[in-house]
Amino acid sequence: IPEERQPAADIDRDGEITKNDAELLQNYLNGKNTDTDTGHDTQNDTENSDSDNNKENTDTDNNEIGKPVNPYSHNDTDTDTDKKDGKDVNTSDTDNTKNFEYKEDTDGSIIITGYTGSDENVVIPEKIDDKSVKGIGDGAFKDNDGIKDITIPEGVDKIADDAFDGHNDGLKIHGKHGSQAEKYADENSIPFVPTDDSKNTADIPDKIDTPDTPDTPDSPDTPVREGFTYRVDADGNAIITGYIGAAETLEIPEEIDGHPVTGIDDGAFKGKDGLKGIIIPKNVDSIAEDAFDGHADDLTIYGYTGTEAEKHADAHKINFVPLTYLIGDVNADGKITALDSMLVQRNTIALMKFTQAQTIRGDVDFNKRVTNRDALDILRYSIKLNTTSHVGEEITLKQLQSI
Repeated sequence: IPEERQPAADIDRDGEITKNDAELLQNYLNGKNTDTDTGHDTQNDTENSDSDNNKENTDTDNNEIGKPVNPYSHNDTDTDTDKKDGKDVNTSDTDNTKNFEYKEDTDGSIIITGYTGSDENVVIPEKIDDKSVKGIGDGAFKDNDGIKDITIPEGVDKIADDAFDGHNDGLKIHGKHGSQAEKYADENSIPFVPTDDSKNTADIPDKIDTPDTPDTPDSPDTPVREGFTYRVDADGNAIITGYIGAAETLEIPEEIDGHPVTGIDDGAFKGKDGLKGIIIPKNVDSIAEDAFDGHADDLTIYGYTGTEAEKHADAHKINFVPLTYLIGDVNADGKITALDSMLVQRNTIALMKFTQAQTIRGDVDFNKRVTNRDALDILRYSIKLNTTSHVGEEITLKQLQSI
C-alpha cells in the first residue's frame, strides 16, 4: 500500500495495518456492524501487544471506517495535531483543505506552513477550521515544482519571501487585483492572473463615437488626422502624440495616412479627464508610462486580450474591457484548462462571484447563466473531448451585443 494511503487502511487506528483491519473492511462492505461483528480477538491482540513494546490495544469501537482520515494522524483520537520533523504540525481533514499544513497566529488567524498534495492546480482556502487564512509562511511551498497554478485568497496579507522558493518555472499566481498575492507575484517575477477580473467590469458601450475633425492646431509642423496629432518614426510608423478633440469615447485608428499606428507617446492624453473610453488597436505595441496621466477615474480602455493596451491598463489600474472574449477562458490567461472549469464550479456554489466578463466567458452554452453544465463542457474541451457548446470560440463585442 502506498505510504500516503496507509492511514486510510489503518481502520482501527492502532498504528498498524493488520488482518483485523481487513476483517473490519469486509464486515463494513457486507453491511455488518463493525463495532460487534468483527471477529476481533481482543485478548489475542493484548497478548501480542505485550510482546511488542507494550503497545496499547485499541478495540473496534474506535475504528474510523467510512470516515475521512488525516494523512499524518496515526493515533486513536480525532486530533488534527501531528508530528513532522519533530515539530507539531496542524493538518485539516476537510476535502478542500486536507493537504495543507498550518499553524495558528497570535491573532487567531491561520498561517499556511506547508503543502503535501500533488495537484498542479492548488487553491488556498479562505478559511480552515472556521478561522481566516491570512498568511503563507517561510518555505510553505518550497521546491513544490509540480504546482503550476495557485490561487491565493484576498484575505492573505502576509507571504514570506521564500514561500515559493524552487517553484516551477511555469508557476502562475491567481488572485485579486491589489492583493498581497499580486504584489508578491510582481516582486518575484511570477506571472499573475486576476481572478476577480476587476479590470473587465465596465459596461459594454452601446456605440463608439467617431470624433469630428477639429480645427488644425497652432503648430503647422504637427500633422493632424481625425483629431489626433502624431509623428512618424524611423520605421515609417505613426506614433500618437496628442488629441485635440473633446469626444468622450474615441477610437485610435489602425493607420494614419498610410502609416501603421504602433505607439502612444508621452503625455498624449495627459489631463484629458473628459475622456471616458478609448479603443486601442492590436498593432499598438508601445504606450508611454504617462500617456494617460490625469485621466478620468472612470476611464475605460477597450482592446484585445494580451496586447499592450491590456498590459498598460493593468499596470496603471485603468479599467479594461476586451474587444473579444475567448469563450471558456474564465481567468483570461489565454488558455482553456481544468482550472477554468473549477472556477465555474466555485461560482455555482457561491465560493466566488463572477464579474460580467467572467460570466460572459463562463457561459459557454449562451443561455445567460453559468452552471455546472458549463463547467463540464469546459472540462471536456480541456481534455480534447467534443462539446456542443461555444467553448473555444472567440466572440467580439458586437457579436455579444446581438446574442
